[in-house]
Amino acid sequence: LRLMASKPLHFWLKQEFKPQDDKDKVYCSSDIKSAYTLVTHDDTADRCAPVLMKECLTALFFLRCLQKSEFFPHKKNKKMEVNKDDLKLCMIILHFMRAAYFNSHEVTEYLEHEDTVKKIGVCLNPSLALINHSCDSNYSRVVRGRQSLAFATRFIKAGEQVFDAYSPTFFMSPRSSRLEITERYNFNCGCDACVENWPTEGAMSDAFERSEGCCLDDTEFTILKEQINKALEEENKNYKEEKNRITDLLVRCHTNIAHPNKLVLKLEMKLSTILWKLYSTE
Repeated sequence: LRLMASKPLHFWLKQEFKPQDDKDKVYCSSDIKSAYTLVTHDDTADRCAPVLMKECLTALFFLRCLQKSEFFPHKKNKKMEVNKDDLKLCMIILHFMRAAYFNSHEVTEYLEHEDTVKKIGVCLNPSLALINHSCDSNYSRVVRGRQSLAFATRFIKAGEQVFDAYSPTFFMSPRSSRLEITERYNFNCGCDACVENWPTEGAMSDAFERSEGCCLDDTEFTILKEQINKALEEENKNYKEEKNRITDLLVRCHTNIAHPNKLVLKLEMKLSTILWKLYSTE
């Protein structure tokens, strides 16, 4: 409804959405077409008759809500018949419903008194929806009011993708559970964690293995391991200082320690928590 109400009625009635016409245009997140052209899986999703009927009735209900509001400036149709314009609006609403289903993100907030992050809703962010999924994500997202702030939690080389996690990561959830979630979004994940069936945290060893590009001698490698353990054990309330310390440490970890590594992954999670504490409030 918010999407529909963001534009006047005459905009939707005159609008003809043709995604193929926008291929050469510069992407703009504030353009309503950026939301309209998000994936809906109309051709591939398995929708049976009861689901289709529910979607249509919901779209019609949303239309009736708009008709009861000031969205329709002309005289309201007391008979509540569905005319040609109403049908067009229902089709647009239905399209946005599907776009929202496959592309929405959680809206969360950090509760300082509970020291936890709590889900408070969902939102449709066309820019975030462009980020592909991996069960081994390399960035963290912090919600601050109406803003979403993105931070790399791992060294990302030029040309490498930024990956989000639409489900819990492999570190937190077994592949069978993750598969149930990704199937809802009409895809099967083919990331390394899924293909190689990486173990979850509880099944991983605390051992460290050198990466192929490791440039540390035995003494330096031992010192790095000690610094990781120390960083995980210590609690520094100066979050900015702690963020910088862990970030520098993770750069050395990703360069010298083979991935995946249990303690390095825990350090990435600690960085995400610090980012929430540091940036989630104005």
